[in-house]
Amino acid sequence: MPEQASKLPTELFSLEGQIAVVTGGTGVLGGAMGRGLARAGAKVGVLGRRRERAEAAVRAIEKDGGAALALPADVLDRGELGAAREAVLEQWRRLDTLVNAADLAIWDNGFGDGSGDGFLILDDDDSGHTRRIRNRLRRTLSDDVEI
Repeated sequence: MPEQASKLPTELFSLEGQIAVVTGGTGVLGGAMGRGLARAGAKVGVLGRRRERAEAAVRAIEKDGGAALALPADVLDRGELGAAREAVLEQWRRLDTLVNAADLAIWDNGFGDGSGDGFLILDDDDSGHTRRIRNRLRRTLSDDVEI
């Protein structure tokens, strides 16, 4: 039997020693990704707008034996992203993986007045929000991270 066939999936796909940040890590999808990365051995930065939710996600990862860091930040705020980047580098000295699971949604009433009285429009590539987020993350998080 080949050596790889006898290994568990966690051994084959180990992220042991890797550092990952999950934007939107306080949400359902981002939270699941963060827990999965931690189970595979990565240290996970949980980035989300709400501090209490980031801290709760960190506690869940740590309860499972993983290592995590709460990074309260809004992905649209360059200053907050910079502070998150500094926290990751101070704690773990580098960043290997960035997972962008932040939901990009806009409240719009169809008149573009920003009143918030309306319906939810999920972001799409045509709106430019995804491109702006990607460019802002690229400039802010790390010069070495390819997004």
